Amino acid sequence: MTTLDQTRLAVHLSDAHHTAPSPDQPYAVVLDGRAATDARPTLSTDPFTWVRARMGRRTRVEVLALDWSADPTDVLPALFVFGPSATPLGEQPPS
Repeated sequence: MTTLDQTRLAVHLSDAHHTAPSPDQPYAVVLDGRAATDARPTLSTDPFTWVRARMGRRTRVEVLALDWSADPTDVLPALFVFGPSATPLGEQPPS
């Protein structure tokens, strides 16, 4: 593994750590079908979409349209790390 590969891996691990769902957040996230067990608005999605939404690569409208168990409007400020994207980027999860 090259130094560049190691750097990329460290960045991706850091991104995953800082975007991982936490019990003290006002929302819950279900990644790849793993069940949530609390009453907070719950988002069911894949890891790619979760990280992209959390890091501001999705618009507010796109995030509201995701598979939420309840209206997430009140919790969106806590979801976005850098704020939502101003325009849709048209990204799709890798296949």
